Amino acid sequence: MEETKKQNKFKKRQFTVVASLAAGLALLGLLGTGTAIAATTQSDNSEYSSIIQNLSEKFGLSEADIQTVFDETRQEQREAGLDKAVEAGTITEEQKQLILDKEDEIQTQIDEINSEKLTADERQTAMRDIMEETRTWADENDIPMMLLHGGMMGRGEEMGPRGFGPGEPMGM
Repeated sequence: MEETKKQNKFKKRQFTVVASLAAGLALLGLLGTGTAIAATTQSDNSEYSSIIQNLSEKFGLSEADIQTVFDETRQEQREAGLDKAVEAGTITEEQKQLILDKEDEIQTQIDEINSEKLTADERQTAMRDIMEETRTWADENDIPMMLLHGGMMGRGEEMGPRGFGPGEPMGM
């Protein structure tokens, strides 16, 4: 009985450590690690797959559970960031929902691109097409590009959204 309590306590501590690491890594991702947008799927192709695998091995937790924590934390932080933009009057609640829906749509498009056998040039062209369409959509909906994908869609002049094409200057 005493041993079971110790095991449960240890498992809870392990999960807390994993959740804390996931939150920290997700925050780093939202703050702009500069990785390609195509690498940011919320599935088995996670940009943190090696970290997830290492955590799984070290703490004896399933990779699926760890991935779930990463994905949930990333989504919570994403929505919290958009909530701040609503509170600041940068966007409306309706625009927030439009952004979340658009990001889901973009992710689906990226997943489709990643599932196809494309050359590097074809993949880059497809990603640029998504970016151009997204810029048009953002303009039509009066949404600053810097709010899409955690601020990664509108970066400096030389580097666009997560490495694709020219972006809009920050501080729009």
